[in-house]
Amino acid sequence: MEGMSERAYANHAGLSRGAIQKAKAAGRLVLFGDGSIDAAASDKTRAAMTDPSKQRSSAKAKLKPVPDAAISAVGQTLREQGMRAPATGSNTTFLQAKKDRQ
Repeated sequence: MEGMSERAYANHAGLSRGAIQKAKAAGRLVLFGDGSIDAAASDKTRAAMTDPSKQRSSAKAKLKPVPDAAISAVGQTLREQGMRAPATGSNTTFLQAKKDRQ
């Protein structure tokens, strides 16, 4: 086998195997003679042929800041219980606040 299997390429691209099968059927993947996937060439072809409005946005873009008032309220409750409180700062995301808590 010269290239990647559908499963390996799906893992490489961060997509489901079904999405890779659809891309393969639509001609958005470059295949070697044995039917395996040329990852580097397929990445370029998929990027050029895929509609940007149908691509997934990164998880980082979905994170929204938690209001300072909410963090302060949680911090006060934690301190009353004798626990460590998260740092309060502007543009703190839920994930950051949760990480500070651990």
